[in-house]
Amino acid sequence: MLVLTAADVRAVLDMPTAMETTLEAARAHVAGRTSASGRVALSTAAPAGDYLVMPGTVGDDRFGVKTWYTASHGGARSTRALVLVLDPETGDEVLMDGSVITDLRTGAMTGIAATHLAPPDASVATVIGAGAQARTQALALAVALPGLTTLRVTSRTAPRRDALVATLTRELAPYGIEVVGVDDTAVACRGADVVVAATTSSSPVVRQEWLGADVLVCGVGSHAPGAAELDPRTVAAAEVVAVDTRAGGIDGAGDISRPIADGLLRRQDVLELGELGARELPRSGIRVFKSAGFAAADVTAGHHVARAARAAGLGLRIDLHGPAT
Repeated sequence: MLVLTAADVRAVLDMPTAMETTLEAARAHVAGRTSASGRVALSTAAPAGDYLVMPGTVGDDRFGVKTWYTASHGGARSTRALVLVLDPETGDEVLMDGSVITDLRTGAMTGIAATHLAPPDASVATVIGAGAQARTQALALAVALPGLTTLRVTSRTAPRRDALVATLTRELAPYGIEVVGVDDTAVACRGADVVVAATTSSSPVVRQEWLGADVLVCGVGSHAPGAAELDPRTVAAAEVVAVDTRAGGIDGAGDISRPIADGLLRRQDVLELGELGARELPRSGIRVFKSAGFAAADVTAGHHVARAARAAGLGLRIDLHGPAT
């Protein structure tokens, strides 16, 4: 077995590459070349923890499984992910940190959506949230939107917001993007060409009255049927509504499922990520993209990481299945 740390994964997976592997997975999904048994959600009471297990295949030969969890141990709460893939040629097992993959592929989905749905001259974007997901959302927008000049960051936790602003100021300097912190979410949203919600909120943090007439709104944080970061009126008013997959973005999150249940939107009108680019879509009005994650994106990224890390001589090899003594 080859074991790859987070540093190993970062060494061979950046945002442009994550966008390539995620787009490959999204297109394979809509072409019927992926399979997944569905996300298995489990929990424990002591220690308090939530766990998600997501197995999947891509094409005829690639298998992988991701396990994500958040749990409290010794008074500290941690969130981690692991990805396991099998080399289709050798059968070699590759176990890697999955947090880097999760953050990058989630950002990559927004980047792909922005490529097809953002205003063509988009120059101002807003990210709501200040965690790891918010950072990679910003990185993806920088890659996807060549005209982006200003990134606004807003969060209910000012110290975390300010820390993220400092980090992104360094990381986005090569793109010539100014990063500014904004106290008020409504103010941060006004006039933005792209608004991304990357929070843990179960109730809307984006409201239609804060938005301009021509904007792409993305929700990436909530991933439970009873939770929604986007208000139903925003979704109902959208010219285009897209999700990563219908199983995840509709059935796995309340942002889209609630408007459908209320008769504000038809399920058959919701596009999947892999369908974007297949035909001309409106690039004006409100457009909405919701992602909840899908196993094929993790599997495709994981197989890229495994190949690239092996070629670079990265990782630690252990004899996991050696004879017992």
